[in-house]
Amino acid sequence: MSIVSIVSRETDHCFVTWDRLAIAIWRLGASRRSVGEMVAVVRSLMAKHRERVCFLGIVEPTSPPPDEGARAELARFSREVVPGLAVAIIVGEGGVPHLSPDADGADGLELALAEVRSKF
Repeated sequence: MSIVSIVSRETDHCFVTWDRLAIAIWRLGASRRSVGEMVAVVRSLMAKHRERVCFLGIVEPTSPPPDEGARAELARFSREVVPGLAVAIIVGEGGVPHLSPDADGADGLELALAEVRSKF
């Protein structure tokens, strides 16, 4: 059984790992330092596993847009780290898709994405 490990918990963010998933929760504005810390958490998780890992970022409604330094670090993360991940998703809280019961939940979403990719 995988256990959630809180790697960093500050006023503005919380970074955790669970199995092969790194989760970043942004409560307040991101700084260059905090985004750099997030990158280090994800790289560390990648180094621990043979299989590709995943990243989920959750931006709470109280978090303003990142400042210039944080945006630069996020761009570096996108260029240097994200290509090595199995999947990377950043969502605004409340921004998770609300699917009808007929959509078949996560399995239905995976099938829909596979269909889109086959037509891409």
